[in-house]
Amino acid sequence: DTKGAAFLWSSSTWTDLSPLVTDGVKRIMDVDALDTTTVFAVGNKIDGSGVETGVLLRYELTAVPPRFVIVAELSTCTTIAEPADEDEPLTEVEVLSAANVWISGECGRTWNWNGVALVPFKSQTDTHVQGMSFPSNALGYVVGHRNSNTQSAVVRVQSQ
Repeated sequence: DTKGAAFLWSSSTWTDLSPLVTDGVKRIMDVDALDTTTVFAVGNKIDGSGVETGVLLRYELTAVPPRFVIVAELSTCTTIAEPADEDEPLTEVEVLSAANVWISGECGRTWNWNGVALVPFKSQTDTHVQGMSFPSNALGYVVGHRNSNTQSAVVRVQSQ
């Protein structure tokens, strides 16, 4: 009954770029744009049986209507015994190019979208990611927390 919403501000007009209702996207958590055509977002969806998954969305200018479409889905983290609603499966996205997109979320899980598939990267933390910054194509920083921890974590992620 809820729908993830995304809008584009251009000059003096808001344009709805939300995924189709039939895509099942419940919430969009973050968006990042490299330029006007290279735009990605992360969020979550609920499938027909009520299972929540994380989604990576890409802005498709050629779609009718132009909108965000799902390019990848990820299951929720089940390795940490905490309430399932403590955090979203995916919370952060950083776009370095159309073939170099970093995403992260609950349990410190981090992936790199190479334009075709998601490649997992160990973030060396099990905290829920709340922020990311990538100053170069191969180096990034991830920060997170978990309610059951008394401290936060800052982790350096480096691809080979």
